[in-house]
Amino acid sequence: MTGTDARPQNAAMTFSQAVKALEEAGFNQEQARAVAEAVSESVVTKADLLALELRLSEKFDAKIDALDKKFDAEIDRLDTKIDALDKKFDAKIDALDKKFDAKIDKLDTKIDALDKKFDAKFDALNNRLLVGALSIVAALVASIAGAVFTLVQLLQ
Repeated sequence: MTGTDARPQNAAMTFSQAVKALEEAGFNQEQARAVAEAVSESVVTKADLLALELRLSEKFDAKIDALDKKFDAEIDRLDTKIDALDKKFDAKIDALDKKFDAKIDKLDTKIDALDKKFDAKFDALNNRLLVGALSIVAALVASIAGAVFTLVQLLQ
C-alpha cells in the first residue's frame, strides 16, 4: 500500500468499495466489477477463518476423543493380557513349588532312613565295643583271679 491510500490497515473492503477503488485506478466499471468479483471469491474473510477454525477444532477434538477411546481400549486389552500372563505365571510357580516340596519331602524321607540306618549301625558298633570291653575286663578279672589263686597257693 502506498502512503496515498486512505484505507485503514487491516480493514476489510466491501465489494462496492473494491469496484470504486478499481474505477478510480483507471478501470472501466465492467473491468472493475470483474476484477472485484474475481478477487472477492478468492479473498478469505475473518468470519471465514473463524468458521474454518471452529470446524478444524471440532474435527481435532473428535480425532482426539477417538484416539483417547482407542488408547483406553488398548490399555484395557493390555491389562487383560497382563492379568492372564500373571495368572499363568502364578500357576507355573505354584506347580514348581509343589514339585520342589515333593522333592524336599522325598529328601527328608531319605535322610530319615539314613539317620535310622546310622543309628542302627552306631548301636551295633557300640554293642560290639561294649561286648569287647566286657570280654577284656572278664579276661583281666580271670587273669587276676588266676594270679591271686597262684599267689595264695604259693603263700601256703
